[in-house]
Order: sequence, then structure tokens, then C-alpha cells
Amino acid sequence: MYEEQQESVSRIYAWLGVESLSDDLRKSIRARLIINFPRIFAGNFLIITLTLFYLDTLNPLEVGAVWGVYFTTLALLDYLSRTLGDTIGYKRVLIGAYLSKLIAIPFLIFGTSFIWYAAFMILLAVGDSQESGALEAWFDNYYRPRAESEDPERKIHTQFIARVSPVYSLVTICGFVIGGFVATEISRQTVFAVFAFLLAIELLLIQKVLWETVENKTKQRLGDYLGRIRQSLSIFINSRTIFFYFLGIAAIWAANESVWHTFISIRIYLEYTGSDAGAGILRSAVFASALLWQLLVIKFIDRFKRPHLWVFLSTVVSNAMFFAMIMVYYQFVPPTGVDLLPVIGIILLYQIPASWESLQGTLQQRINLDLIPDEHRNSLYSLLPTLARIFGIPFVMITGYVTDIGGFVGSFYWLIAVSFIGSILLGIGLLFGADSKTQPSPDEVSPESD
Repeated sequence: MYEEQQESVSRIYAWLGVESLSDDLRKSIRARLIINFPRIFAGNFLIITLTLFYLDTLNPLEVGAVWGVYFTTLALLDYLSRTLGDTIGYKRVLIGAYLSKLIAIPFLIFGTSFIWYAAFMILLAVGDSQESGALEAWFDNYYRPRAESEDPERKIHTQFIARVSPVYSLVTICGFVIGGFVATEISRQTVFAVFAFLLAIELLLIQKVLWETVENKTKQRLGDYLGRIRQSLSIFINSRTIFFYFLGIAAIWAANESVWHTFISIRIYLEYTGSDAGAGILRSAVFASALLWQLLVIKFIDRFKRPHLWVFLSTVVSNAMFFAMIMVYYQFVPPTGVDLLPVIGIILLYQIPASWESLQGTLQQRINLDLIPDEHRNSLYSLLPTLARIFGIPFVMITGYVTDIGGFVGSFYWLIAVSFIGSILLGIGLLFGADSKTQPSPDEVSPESD
């Protein structure tokens, strides 16, 4: 039995393309996968039901306000929480994240007003601010220095990311379908309760699977902690590449997170299908098509020799251009109840972002691995979503106002404009050399540097 298990594990490593790595590196890959699978499932199990719950329970201005509270809390805590991982260790940060989320659940399950939901979103944001990027930073900081001799050009890392992405998509699809089905057949409150159970499972896995990698944590001082923050901010401000690259990513991220997913996409799923379960199935179909594109990326990823150029092109096509096309489609083919042909049209349109984002996601992680200094990786990974949430605060409030005044379609124009500006900023950063493998140290960074 043991030999069969080892053979099965070896086949998995071979499929992931990491069989040539040392046991130490493969152990870190295994830990990342074990933590990521339930984490991805839980988030997608909840998101459709939570978004529809707010849209049905609150008016547009309140929806904008409750998400504004969430993004404000993230903006205030995200950078500080994630930088904390460099000091006390990522495992402790992740444990704190899931404890905060568990404390938040009663406010959602037993809530009856905007105030209750705002309290839930604040506590959820506290947990998300701690969780955000901690696992990725833990893995990257463990992997990169140990892989210099085994994977100096990051080819194995790139293949691993490309191959595991379809698996993550399958987990995402399961979350959408099962969450929508439970909400429709039982209740939305049941979805919230199951989500709490999944949080507890994830907390136990983090405690059991992850290990601390930060040495001499007890010797860290507040001055060291604040100094690390200052150095990371200095790198961001003084490097033109990182500055524009991060601003562009943050603007697009905020547009997708606070405008597209909060106000538009899931409402479209519901209107074209008629139920939470239908919305989950439609979104699952979209992700299933993305899975096919990810499999193609695995086959052809080594042919893309200029990642900065392809990331820029994919960003433009999969965001501003796609949003414009889906807006036109919504106006010319409006939802008419449960009708299969309009739904098929939606799925076909989604092949635009699905194909390009599959390529973008793989190449962008390759760029990040070479661009961001190791000693400030978690801090800078923290800064990116912090910027996105800072943008998201006015974005979501403006969207609520535009939707309340100008209607559903009016929010599309706002989304397209923000996405286009973000693409231009990202492109400027990439043109400054985001595909470079040179990592500046804090002492080398100056206002005149790249």
C-alpha cells in the first residue's frame, strides 16, 4: 500500500513537471497545494450567494457602502498585516486570518440590517488582509533561494504554475456549482453556515501542514518592522517599472473586484439564468472554458519569449475590450427569462478573457518572481492589493451612485474607462522592463533607477 501511494505521488509530481526537484522543494509544493484547494473552494462556494444576498437585501447605495467598508478596512490593514508576515512568520498570520473570519460569520448568519453586514465585512476584511498573499509569499521565499541550482531560469516554476492552474479552476467550478445549488435548494443561510465549517477545516490544515520559515523572530524589533515597510515603499516609489506596473495592476484589480464582480457580472448570471443555482452553473461554465485554455497554455507556454509584451496585450483584450463587448451584448440580447441561446452567447463572449487571462496569469507570476526582491517580496505583494483596495473604495462608491442614478448600463461605461486607464499604466511599467531578471537591492534603488 505504501509503495502504491508513493507511486501515485510520483505520477502527480511528474504531471506537475516538478519530479526533478529535490524532496525539500517538492514538500513546499505539496504544502501549497494542500492549503490552496480548500481555500479556493471555500471562497468560491460563498461569493455568488453573498453578492446576490446583498443585491437583493440592500439598495444600490447600501451595496456600494457595505463593499466600501470592506475595501476601506482592507486598504488600512492589508499592507501592515502582510508585512507582518516578514516579521512573525506567514503561518501565524494565516492562523490569525482564519480566526478573524470565523468570528465574523455570526454577524452574517444572524444579521438583519446594514449595520450587521457592515460589521461582518469589517471582520472579513481583517481576515482577508492577513491572508492576502501570505501563502504565495511563503512559497516564493522558500522556493526561490533553494531553486537557484535546480531551476535557475524558472522554467520548472512556470510549468508548475501553468499545470496547476486548471486544477484550481476545477476546484473553483465545484465551489460555484455546489454553493449555488445549496442556496437554491436549501437556503442562503445554509451556505453561510457551511462556509464557517470550511473555515474551521482550513484553520486545522494550516496548523498541521505549514511550517515557519522566519528565523530569530523573537529578535525582531518594531524599528526593524517599520524599517522594512519604509524600504519596500522606497522600492515601489523609486522604481519606475514597479511603480507603473503596480498602479496598472491595482487599477484593473480594483475595477474587476469592486465594480465587475460586485455589481455587474453576478447580476448578469442571475438575470440570464433565473436562480442562484443557475448563476453558479453559468459561472462554472465560464471557468470550465477557461480550463481548456489553460491546458493549451501548458502546451505552448515556452513559446512566449517576451512575457512583458504578452501580459500587456492580454490585459487590454481581456478587460476593457471584453467589458465593452459584453455591454453591447447585454443591450442587444437582453435576458428574457431562462433561454438557452442568450446564455450560450454569454459563454462564447467569455472566451475572450478566458483565453488571454490564462496566458497572462502564468506569465505575470514569472515576471513577479524575477522583478520583486526576495527580502521584500511579502511586503510588496502586500502593497499591490492595498493599492487595489485604495482604488476600490471610491470605485465601489461611485459605482453605487452611478447605478442608482444612471442605471445598470451606466456602470459599464465607468468600468470600461477605469480598465482602459489601468491597462495603459501597466503597459508603461512593462515597457520600462518588467521582464528583467535583475532585482535591485534597497541600496541600489534611487529616483533615477529603473
